[in-house]
Amino acid sequence: MEEFQALTAVGQPGETEASFSSRLSSFWTGVLRNNPELFEKIYAETTEFEQEKGCPTRKYAVEPDGVTTLLEVAKSNEIAFLPPDPDETYTRHEAVAPEWWQIEH
Repeated sequence: MEEFQALTAVGQPGETEASFSSRLSSFWTGVLRNNPELFEKIYAETTEFEQEKGCPTRKYAVEPDGVTTLLEVAKSNEIAFLPPDPDETYTRHEAVAPEWWQIEH
């Protein structure tokens, strides 16, 4: 069964969800335009923001072979991710609405 690695993008301390959402939208637009092969490896995104130590977060389900590249691209674009937990994975059957949006490719 195909599993996706969970990655959690994390905003800056005190950053609002709206500001973080805007930065994420800009980041993903850049990935889509400049690295469409990498964008294809993003399966889903959670529908709601969460909080981690006072910072907004958003989870993504990513094909495992895209994790390293995604983290490198994110870092160069000032988007932080929590360190991946290799045991936190999702199948297509777990990353479903209403908690997740599947990314259209």
